[in-house]
Amino acid sequence: MVKDENIDQVILAYSDLSHETVMKKASLVLAAGADFRLMGTKSTMLRSKKPVISVCAVRTGAGKSPTSQRLLGILNEKGFRVVVVRHPMPMAT
Repeated sequence: MVKDENIDQVILAYSDLSHETVMKKASLVLAAGADFRLMGTKSTMLRSKKPVISVCAVRTGAGKSPTSQRLLGILNEKGFRVVVVRHPMPMAT
C-alpha cells in the first residue's frame, strides 16, 4: 500500500505494541521506500498555562476513559471549568 499510494512518510501513533512489532512495521515501510517516524513529546504535547491532570496507562483497556470521566465529574461538582483533551490514536480500518 505504501508503495502503491506513493506515500512519503509513515508515522506510527500507537503505543500498545512490542518493540519487535514496531521494528517489523518500520522495516516494511522502509522497504517500500517511505520514511518511518515515531513522534516524541516535542511534536505531540500541548502547552498549557492552566493546571493539568494526565491520565495514562501502558496498555489499552486499563480504564483511562472511566477514570477521566470520574475526574471530570468530581471537578465539575466542585465548580471547576474543565476541558478534556484526548491524545489522538489511530482508528481501526
